[in-house]
Amino acid sequence: MVGQVCQGVDRRKRALKYGVGHKWEPLPLDDPTATRPGRSLRLHLLFRSIPLAGGRIERGDGVREKRTFLHLPLTGIALTRIDKPSPMLLAVDHRVVPSRTPDIAAADLFNATLWFVVAGA
Repeated sequence: MVGQVCQGVDRRKRALKYGVGHKWEPLPLDDPTATRPGRSLRLHLLFRSIPLAGGRIERGDGVREKRTFLHLPLTGIALTRIDKPSPMLLAVDHRVVPSRTPDIAAADLFNATLWFVVAGA
């Protein structure tokens, strides 16, 4: 199991527009901390520095079991609408077959998670 450092919005509240070279990177194209109900957040997913297309994003609040799923378009940029003030959890799994360690597993699973709190209007 390999862990990587979490990234966040910088002190000047700018969104991350460029990857830093991790194998699997979720990049918010808008500032999640400034997103308000009724607006949308764009999230760019890169795998090995290439946009990931065709995957799905799990969307919830990280507390309750209720979740919805969004599909990634070919651009690898997902658009998720923010409905209400609450915590927001966006998670994406990506499977790579065959595994780099076939004696241990048939596939490698990568997970990217973005969590933030949506403030009131």
